[in-house]
Amino acid sequence: MLTAADIARLDRLALGTTAAHATTAAAGLRHARARGYGLEVSDHRPYQPGDDPRQIDWNADARLRQLSVRVLQAEGTAHLHVALDSSLSMTPKWAWAARLAAALTYVAIVRRDIAGLSTFADRVQAHTPAARGRRQLHTLMQQLARTRPSGRSEFSGSLSEIGHRVRPPSFVVVISDFFASDYGVNGLDALAARGLNPALVQVLADEEVRPSVADGSRLTDLESSEQAIANLDRYRARFARMTDALSTHCRTAGVPFVQLPESVGFERALDQLVRAAILTGRR
Repeated sequence: MLTAADIARLDRLALGTTAAHATTAAAGLRHARARGYGLEVSDHRPYQPGDDPRQIDWNADARLRQLSVRVLQAEGTAHLHVALDSSLSMTPKWAWAARLAAALTYVAIVRRDIAGLSTFADRVQAHTPAARGRRQLHTLMQQLARTRPSGRSEFSGSLSEIGHRVRPPSFVVVISDFFASDYGVNGLDALAARGLNPALVQVLADEEVRPSVADGSRLTDLESSEQAIANLDRYRARFARMTDALSTHCRTAGVPFVQLPESVGFERALDQLVRAAILTGRR
């Protein structure tokens, strides 16, 4: 899913806490880091002279027959949760969407933040709570690899359910085509109402941006199986309304919005995520 070249680039990135173009996403992550969730045990290591005796794990000492101390994860860990649309309309760009989801979760885990993942259509289809570590990264990659698009899009209920499962103040990146009657904005509002910090990544197949079908062609909707006659002028007008509605809503709500057709390519997609402060870093 991620190539060696992808990983080499991702290793120079982090979640967007200090991006030059500060947005609500960066502010939300700073807020999440500032509040944190208290001190948590993230690992153990052998005791060394000068360590705080209060951090000695006596249970581990009994098992391992050596003194070990608890390594605490300090307050300020960023909590990322990726909400990935896995409805049937995502079929033409599923590999692209999954690659972007993999990239975001990889950056979080490698930078010792925590990451979780939900896939959804008309309901939440799979949910992995946020955690840290290489085992979590393996779990998330497996979840992406075994997921196949199915079902119809229903944003409000699905994102509301995710909002109740994810602990605020997490940073929730929603990856979708947002092909819905309300363009998913009610679902985004549901996340914000739960004290979460959403960001929106719209993924599109190139054919959806620049359709090549001829006027009068018979088309079949992937989700409803309903047929319609292609009218390119009407489609372009509807596509423009969708883009305008999403960008206006996100700008008003202070939510980062990135539109990523497949033709953008992975490198330029990462650059756009950096400009939106969803990620931060440089070449």
